Amino acid sequence: MLRAKRAVEEMIATGRTVLELPKVESRKQLLAELAEFGIEARTVASYEVDIRALRDRLKLTQEQFALRFAIDLDTLQNWERKRRKPDSAVQAYLRVIARSPEVASEAQEESESSKQLAY
Repeated sequence: MLRAKRAVEEMIATGRTVLELPKVESRKQLLAELAEFGIEARTVASYEVDIRALRDRLKLTQEQFALRFAIDLDTLQNWERKRRKPDSAVQAYLRVIARSPEVASEAQEESESSKQLAY
């Protein structure tokens, strides 16, 4: 209940809030009911990326994938072997890679070049 209270307070104070609603009977109905109260709601992707399938689709080895997207190789291997599960931020990054691998790669290259310039 505390999270719900804080979300309502944030909505009142800023006009925006983010809520996780893992189980909703009808997403369409919920969005319609919120709209009746003048609340614009959007759904956010929360599916898990099949990392091995993504890597195979990109035709990259584990080493190439790890280097290209700045992911620790051991971590990548643990994810693929289901020993560990990527957290929500990493899942979001993996969804970006799945949708736009070139954009994700370019962003990483820019990040790496700025590190090199800082030295």
